Amino acid sequence: AAAAAAESDRAAELAVDIASKLIARLPDSARVDGFIDGLAEALASLPESSRDGIGGTGRPRLTAPRELSSQEAQSCRDAFARALGRPLDFAVATDPDLIAGLELETSHAVVRNSLRSDLNRIVEELSRHDRVQH
Repeated sequence: AAAAAAESDRAAELAVDIASKLIARLPDSARVDGFIDGLAEALASLPESSRDGIGGTGRPRLTAPRELSSQEAQSCRDAFARALGRPLDFAVATDPDLIAGLELETSHAVVRNSLRSDLNRIVEELSRHDRVQH
């Protein structure tokens, strides 16, 4: 079990390294632009009670892999307003470990649309599959 866990950890590190190198070859805008609508769609798909609570208690935090341009921040505001049916005031934080994408954290929900999140899900699924096989 320990060896399998170590192998999964190594696979995750390799996946993150490969993804980071591939993303680095793309225009910097690709690390954010392609993820805005997906995050807004995820917000829209939340249960109504969760959507209603977003921004009601505390300011949500939008995390990006790098500083957002003013145009990107406005695109997020516009997309989130469409998804929620109202404007959403949020703080912006950066976390290069996202690799690419966006994550919105509120007191009621965490909505992720990031490469890091995708890679974590893949590694978890592979690990679960390996445990079932053994």
